[in-house]
Amino acid sequence: MMGIVRRITERKNADKELSRVYALEKKARDEAEEANRTKDYFLALVSHELRSPLNAILGWTKILLTKVVDDETRQNALETIERSALSQAKLIGDLVDSARIASGKLRLELCPMNIFDAVNTIFNSQKPAAETKQINLQFNFDTQNASVFGDLIRLQQVFTNLLTNAVKFTPENGNIEIHLTTDNKNVFVSVKDNGQGISAEILPRIFRQFSQGDQTVSRDQGGLGLGLSIVKTLVEKHEGTITAQSDGIGQGAIFTVRLPLYFSQNSFAGKKEVALNGDEKPLANLKILFVEDDTDSREVLQLFLEQNGAVVESVESAAKAVEILENSKGNFDVIISDLAMPNEDGYSLISRIRQFPVEKCGKTPALALSAFATKENKERAYLSGFQKYHTKPFEPDLLIKDILGLLRK
Repeated sequence: MMGIVRRITERKNADKELSRVYALEKKARDEAEEANRTKDYFLALVSHELRSPLNAILGWTKILLTKVVDDETRQNALETIERSALSQAKLIGDLVDSARIASGKLRLELCPMNIFDAVNTIFNSQKPAAETKQINLQFNFDTQNASVFGDLIRLQQVFTNLLTNAVKFTPENGNIEIHLTTDNKNVFVSVKDNGQGISAEILPRIFRQFSQGDQTVSRDQGGLGLGLSIVKTLVEKHEGTITAQSDGIGQGAIFTVRLPLYFSQNSFAGKKEVALNGDEKPLANLKILFVEDDTDSREVLQLFLEQNGAVVESVESAAKAVEILENSKGNFDVIISDLAMPNEDGYSLISRIRQFPVEKCGKTPALALSAFATKENKERAYLSGFQKYHTKPFEPDLLIKDILGLLRK
């Protein structure tokens, strides 16, 4: 009897184990199918979101090239092209960041910084967008000196994403509030709006990659749904946390970022980012050698630099740049060079220049301008002889600051 009972018990245990394994396999299969559906939707969304602004850019460009339009239409066309290009740049940036996160190659350049300055910069940059929708945008803070150990560019990316989302999903005449508060150990930055809100079903997965709130063709807002997942990763890499709260659809939302304070003997009180002192031509009288093989990119950046007071010598190849330096008296103040060029790239060019004597610009400060944004490309550029690295598409104010920073060094 004991043997029979033992066999029956073993059979029951085996059946239970089989049922458990089957349940686990079914769960894994369901999750895999859901992941595939989500990725299929995501790829379709990527195609749609990249093509939409491209359609506007090509359409308006064709009109401007083939038809005579009045000043108002031309202004509207140029503004639409700018918005569409910025939209594409953000989409591409989100895709690149998402790929870096997935591959474990996302890197931060950490240093002590004042989080108030970072948030205040984003607040001021988003004011025009809020005013366009007649949104009341407020920034409340209990201190202007909150030091954290972080990557300035990445933290600005975090708060830009949160604030642009708030503006996007808040209706006209709405309200958005930014609050910066501190305790003994942490700084808290919250973005509160009275806009569209988040449903209870979506709220638990709002930070999940490849997840979007409204997965319909007729959804009201654009975007890939990668922003918040990237934000969460960036905040966690700063040893912080981010939370989302909402009472439901139409009830607005609150996103709160917590970051640990950084304590040292140095204080950021009274220190601000380097300003351009209101000078209309901050690059006045600077002589710049600019190397870029793409004609359109070369022309637009040369015009921008000249409008800011610089005297620019632009060439289309490394060979031309070397020829100019060998035949000149070495009176360039700054060298700006693209990296990916035919025949000889920017890495090789700056390495050759660093072998020149001082009178031939061998020690002239140099800035790399490239569409490559990986950590490896930056490190290679610095090792080759560049002192600054700027990613395309160039940001006007930041590019000027980089150039002036080279001269201060």
